[in-house]
Amino acid sequence: MDKVGIGLLGYGTVGSGVGKLLKKNADDITLATGKEVVLKRVLERDPGFSHPDLDPALVTNRFEDIIEDPEISVVVELIGGTGAALDFQLRALKAGKNVVTANKQLLAQHGAELFAAANGDVLGVAPPEDEGAAERTIGLLVDDLDGAVAELHTAGVETDGIAENARWRYTHFRAPDGKLYELVEERAG
Repeated sequence: MDKVGIGLLGYGTVGSGVGKLLKKNADDITLATGKEVVLKRVLERDPGFSHPDLDPALVTNRFEDIIEDPEISVVVELIGGTGAALDFQLRALKAGKNVVTANKQLLAQHGAELFAAANGDVLGVAPPEDEGAAERTIGLLVDDLDGAVAELHTAGVETDGIAENARWRYTHFRAPDGKLYELVEERAG
């Protein structure tokens, strides 16, 4: 069975939640994708970092340990901000890694640079009924869709109305460069 190696950047509240979900849902992920998703490395600044739910052998304070590992194909950035997060994402893309982020601040300030570094190889998240869409969408999973839409409107960006289905709430907007973005929020319940 094919394996997909994951490198997590950060194991705070969100990172540890992702780690727990990867463990808890491993069988479901394998069933849905036909691939075994494996947490291979976790980047933390503190070399003595430990967490009760994390194998200490996975922890590194060297980003190179992630981008130089041929078994890691996906880098998940969960550190936030725009400094190190931008550097790490650009270096990961240059190394041929897939990058996953929900860092709205970084995408708003440096999205064009990141998408250029991805050489147009960007795939978004779409609700199930939109899977056949012909145009590629850059998907951003957000915790507060209404708040994100309000921020976009304040910045002068127009969005489609908010649509809903049984699992998702979502909207679309077009960036000045013409790329189509989708903001997606999972419905509570």
